[in-house]
Amino acid sequence: MTLVDQRSLMRGVVGEPVTLALDGVVGLTPDLAIGVSHSAAAQGLMRGGGGLCRDSAAHVCDALYAGGYVDVRWRVPGTAAVTGLTRLGLDGVSPWKPVARLGVIARGQRGRAWWAAQPEVAVGLANRGNGNRDALLVPAWAGLTLRSVEVWLETGLRGEIDGFSEAFEIRLGLGGAYRWRALTVGATVGFPQLLGPQNTANIRVGSLWLSWSR
Repeated sequence: MTLVDQRSLMRGVVGEPVTLALDGVVGLTPDLAIGVSHSAAAQGLMRGGGGLCRDSAAHVCDALYAGGYVDVRWRVPGTAAVTGLTRLGLDGVSPWKPVARLGVIARGQRGRAWWAAQPEVAVGLANRGNGNRDALLVPAWAGLTLRSVEVWLETGLRGEIDGFSEAFEIRLGLGGAYRWRALTVGATVGFPQLLGPQNTANIRVGSLWLSWSR
């Protein structure tokens, strides 16, 4: 279970809250798990995400609940490094934006170094004219585990499939976490659209999170 505090790091509104999100995954069998994803990170994003929306100088809420997903994860037969991922949920409730997402989670490790990638295709199920359009998301992480400490670099590609070449975004960020027994505390900072046709370094976000696992 993870509680995530998402905040803006943009000039003039540094530290202003955006959302408060709750994520979780429960294993049903060794090969099957179900969970909920509210935070931007859990949804393969660097900004946005769902959970409890908080009005601030950096963010205006359309509704108290910003949306979220129910996830089903299963081990792909024949490999221990790839997990199938299906999501169904909402990218917003004002208006309602139901979305289905299908993808995989691929992981690898060598010594203390590790990497992960999570390509997904998102399909808008309603209100497509109100911004709920099909999209491609390909987030990726690479990091090091040093005893109780992890540090990582994250990047990723995101864009609507219609007109993808004109509006895709490439992010860049850094993260770190410290684990003590069943608790982990971590932080991330980054630029959601540092590269791409509409690139800017002016949009900056950060998050603090606390996780508990058995």
